[in-house]
Order: sequence, then C-alpha cells, then structure tokens
Amino acid sequence: MNQALPANVSIWVQDVRKLFPVQKGLFVRGKLQHVHAVDHLDFYIQEGESFGLVGESGCGKTTTGSLLVRLLEPTSGHILMRRPQVRGFVLQQGGTPLGAISIRLDEEKRALSVVAADVAPGANPRHFKQQADVALSQLARKPEQLSQVKIHFGENGRGIVMDHISRFQPPSAAQNGRGAWDVWAQRARNVEFMDIAHLDGAGLKRFRRHVQMIFQDPYGSLNPRKTIYDIVAEPLKVQKIGTLHEREAQVMEMLEVVGLTPAESFMFRYPHELSGGQRQRVAVARAIIVRPTFVVADEPTSMLDVSIRTGVMRLMQNLQKEFGISYLYITHDLAVARYMCERIAVMYLGKIVEMGPTEEILQNPLHPYTRALISAVPVPDPAYKRQPIELKGSIPKPIDPHPRCRFYDRCPLASKRCEAEVHPALVDRGNGHFVACYEV
Repeated sequence: MNQALPANVSIWVQDVRKLFPVQKGLFVRGKLQHVHAVDHLDFYIQEGESFGLVGESGCGKTTTGSLLVRLLEPTSGHILMRRPQVRGFVLQQGGTPLGAISIRLDEEKRALSVVAADVAPGANPRHFKQQADVALSQLARKPEQLSQVKIHFGENGRGIVMDHISRFQPPSAAQNGRGAWDVWAQRARNVEFMDIAHLDGAGLKRFRRHVQMIFQDPYGSLNPRKTIYDIVAEPLKVQKIGTLHEREAQVMEMLEVVGLTPAESFMFRYPHELSGGQRQRVAVARAIIVRPTFVVADEPTSMLDVSIRTGVMRLMQNLQKEFGISYLYITHDLAVARYMCERIAVMYLGKIVEMGPTEEILQNPLHPYTRALISAVPVPDPAYKRQPIELKGSIPKPIDPHPRCRFYDRCPLASKRCEAEVHPALVDRGNGHFVACYEV
C-alpha cells in the first residue's frame, strides 16, 4: 500500500504478520500448519487520533491490538513507535541543507538534548555545528515548540530554518551534488522512531510506560483480591514512579479524573463492590495513570449496559484531549466506531479490506464485505426498507488460507480474476479511502 505519511504519526505498522502454529492430530505427528491471525497489515495512527478496527469476531482485531502493546510478538514486520519527546529535524540555511539532527525534550527538567546529528553531504561540519548551536539556543527558550512542524530563525524567514524531517522535501542529487541525502536523513528518522516488534528486557519495560491497554471485560481484568488503590497504583509501582505518598496522591487524582468521586470512598474498596461501569472507569484510570501516549481499547464498552456506554466513551474522549492520547479502538459496533473514531479499518480473516475516514466509509462503502456489514446494522425506523446483502457460505478457516482474496468464497462480486490472482493490495480511491478489491 502506497500512502503519504503525515508528519505527526504516533504508531506506524509495516507489513506485520502473526502466525500461530498448529498440528493435526493429537497423537499422530503431522505436517505443521499455521493460523494466519494477522497477515500483512499496513496502517498508521496519528498523534491524538482514534483509529478504529471493525469486523466480525475472529477477524484478528484483538490480535492486532495485542501486537501493538507487545503482549504478542509479531512473526514478521515492523511496528514503529515515535519516541516520546524526540523529533528529527533537517537544518538548512538559505535553501542549502546543512545536516540532520534529532532532539529530545525532558519535560521535567525542561531541557533539550541532542540524540543524534549527521552533517549533510558536502556541508562544512564546523559551520553545521555553529548553526545548530544557534538554532538550539533559540528553541531552548520555548521547548514546547519542539512539536511544531516548522520553526524559523532570522528576519523574513531567512537564516536558519528547522523543518520537520517527515515533511521535508529533499533536493535532487543534482542539487546537492551527491546521492547520499536520503541515507543520512533516514538516520535522524530512525532515531525518532523505534521498532518495538522484537523488544525485550529493559527496552520492553521502558516502552510499556508509554502504552497501555483497556480490556473488554471489566469483571475479568481486575484482580478481585486487590483494592482499587492497589489496582490503579500497580503501573506506578512496576515503573518505579514516585514515593508511596506520591502514588497515593496520584491515584486519588486519577480516580477523580475518571469520575469516581469522592476518591476516598473508592480507594480501599474491592472490585466486587462496584458496578460494571465503575469497574471499567477503574480500568481506564489504571491505563492512564502513567500518562501513556498510546492506548489500545479492546471493545471497552461492549459488556456495559447501554445506558452507561456513552458516559465511558465521553470520558475516553475527554482524556484523549487532556493527555494527547492516541487510541486504537477495537469494536464490532459501527455506531461506536462512528462516535469514537476519525478513521477506521475493516478487517476480514486477518486482512484489512477497506480503510479511510469514518464518514467516508460509512456513507460510501466500496468493498462488498463492508457493504454487508453496514446492511446488517438495524435502523430504528419501522418504515425504512433496506435491501439486505446476502453472503454465501460461512467464514473459512484461517489455517494456511489460499493466497487469493480471503473474501472470494463468500463474495457476490467474485470473478475469475479474483480466483486466479493473489489477495489484492489496498489502493487509494481518493480522499484517503483505501480498498482491497479487484472489482470496485
């Protein structure tokens, strides 16, 4: 899939697969086969965005979420996450590139530090260092500007310019005299993103401070033997954040934020003493207490009473605005996806078959599977007549599936081309609306 990557990407999934080995027969040693739970996924999630995954049960939504928080390790592919408070920049003067530099902002100390720097081909290293020092001294006065796309120094835009590397258009090889621009610019981008696909040990523990997960079942995801204080404070203990008194204050503050007031009356109660909605608010507080930048919400309202779902969803939206969180929101309910998500991806048997802005997909579905999903949504109007879309057969087994389109056996538009060729790639049909189908 070829898609333009925005500058403010938080999570970038590249060709990710997850295969689970299975063996036929309990006592007979047979050929090893694989369940293709997730197959060649490509998508990104922007900072502060809610990105939805929708589809039938068993299509790979929860597996995808588990991969992104590294509860599972991918079989292959890359999961790139932007390092918190690290930005890669290209430094140029008068249109001439001088070098690439990556900077980290320490929010507690309000200080800047250089993570990596590379001089552009043909540039003077001493001149690059001098100009970088000038730019950093200017930026250090207002470190909050680090997240902005472009920062100008000098009168009328002349002088030093720092462009966000993801949006910088590199000059041609003829302009800079060498073809090495992409190489050293990529180094700064690699510092800005880290591949979490195969992290382990201390690196994985540090990573998990910045990602959290809200599980589907508020009754099964909370330890019944622990108090609410112990449950919410546990991430702080694991990450060794604060003293005992500081943790107690943070837990009380977070319980107030999620609407469990007064916090003192909830601190030392047990999960069985709370309602389903209150339990899920505790689960949200536990996820947000370490101030993560990315949260996977795995159908967080599907087991709640309809009357309290909206309150929990509104709470999650408010927390997203307050803390700048990016969500991967997993749901089978298209109405919930419409309320919560700016963009959605429709999954079928481990593949993304359609992806784009939520309203665009719901108003103009292109893939026959997406159309069938939308046609199954009940409309609260007795006079409204909708032509149902009948699908053939049932969902095939995901064990070593045929390389052709996964939806072929059930698709009303299936053709000889669909049978003969491999699964179609996602193609942009305009307005960021991607679809994987040969017949639309």
